[in-house]
Amino acid sequence: MATASRSDDSNKIRRRGSATDDCCLLSDLPSGILEHTATFLAPPSRALFALALDLNSAKLPNERSSAIAGNQWDILDFGGVEKELASKLTDDNIQAVLSCIDAVNRVKILKLTNCVSVTGAGLNPLRGSLLIEQIDLSLVGDCESPKLNPEPPISKDHVIPILDSIIEREGCALKLIQFPKVMRKERSAESDFHHFIQRYKEILESRGMCCVECKETLSENAINTGHYYLKHYALQNNICYGCMKHYCSGRVNEDECSYLRHCSTCERKYCVRCVPMLSCENCGDHCPNCRSFMDCCTPGCEMKDSCTECVEKCSKCDRNWCEDCRELRECENCNILCCMECFREEGIVLCCDNSECYKPLCNDCRILECQEGKGNCPSCVSMAFAVLSERAQELKRKVDQLMDENKDLKDEVKHLRTK
Repeated sequence: MATASRSDDSNKIRRRGSATDDCCLLSDLPSGILEHTATFLAPPSRALFALALDLNSAKLPNERSSAIAGNQWDILDFGGVEKELASKLTDDNIQAVLSCIDAVNRVKILKLTNCVSVTGAGLNPLRGSLLIEQIDLSLVGDCESPKLNPEPPISKDHVIPILDSIIEREGCALKLIQFPKVMRKERSAESDFHHFIQRYKEILESRGMCCVECKETLSENAINTGHYYLKHYALQNNICYGCMKHYCSGRVNEDECSYLRHCSTCERKYCVRCVPMLSCENCGDHCPNCRSFMDCCTPGCEMKDSCTECVEKCSKCDRNWCEDCRELRECENCNILCCMECFREEGIVLCCDNSECYKPLCNDCRILECQEGKGNCPSCVSMAFAVLSERAQELKRKVDQLMDENKDLKDEVKHLRTK
């Protein structure tokens, strides 16, 4: 019996080993199954999936990887990839994806959303494209600030030669380039970047564009090239960043023309049909998804529409105040804010009575300064002592309450035990 048992165990081990040996890799599955599986992925993930399956292939792209990647590639937006993954993609990855999908002959819109590790060298497969209409190199998604920290390594030395190869071809379809903030910070008229945007501007203005609404000719100022434009430098005008239709930039005819408005947060321009923007009374227009808007709580205040960056909130009652009304006191150390009503009722931020000191501090900061010996003001010490005394009395009341509750519980337990 023992011999038979050992024989059975040996057969089980042999069968398990055989199952392991017969196990196939994902790349060994039939191409049809892999193609169907890939259809459930976002477009960039589908291309990355195709490349990963044939990673060890001598030639990429090949017939199988191209079939898995598919052929619907009008738009390639890496915002469809998880942000963490997109941030790790290298120029080699971007180049492999563009080659795999034959981007030069297929892609009309390219967005390197969240690809903050690339230098731009991976865009090489796009050289000479006559199909590409929009290239978004801002590295951020819609309704996101273009300011990145740390600054990305994307370089004009890699990007400009590729863009030049596109705009210099007759029949170039390129309408919109969104440059990264790190490039737009360089405003020297002698730089290669400035020379490029001048060439690009000439091409745009030579097309004789017209506003699709009022038919007004838009032959000037297609892109901001003057150093005085500051943060608007190298941004295109007269074009909606959403639908890429041309419109008048200003409020030329509000009854007839769907004019463009510039968002001060994401630094994009949109027509009112794509993104109906909200206007902050203090800092300008914003996309609804870029900033929230709040009303000032002051009765009769005309600054009713203010964005969250332009209102201040009382730390006690959570009411909002615009910059003009701003009935708030601010702690000099921690910047906590307190409205005048809460100040009168609870004295959250108080000024010292001593005219030589007169520090506006919250209770915690005044106590801390006295404990650390930073101030020798008798008035501040007296105010801190009063607060500590009040807190001590409050703690004593809580302790007494807890002791009473504890006594009641003990009496209840004693009563239950006697039953």
